[in-house]
Amino acid sequence: MTDFDSFIKEGKVIPGEIFDRLRKLRNGINYYGRQVSVNVAIDAQKQIKEICIILKKRYLLQIIR
Repeated sequence: MTDFDSFIKEGKVIPGEIFDRLRKLRNGINYYGRQVSVNVAIDAQKQIKEICIILKKRYLLQIIR
C-alpha cells in the first residue's frame, strides 16, 4: 500500500477503494498490456472525476479557508 493510498483511506473508505481499483486498472494497462472495454474506460473516467471532486471538497477547501 502506498502512502497516498493510506492517506485517502484514513478518513473515508469509499474514495480509497475507488483509488485502489483505478490504480490496479492503470497498472494492468501500463505494465501488463491489458486491454479494457470502452464501457470500463468510460466508467473509470467518471470515477476519476468523482474522486477528484470528493478530495477537493475534503482537503483543498480546508487549506483555502
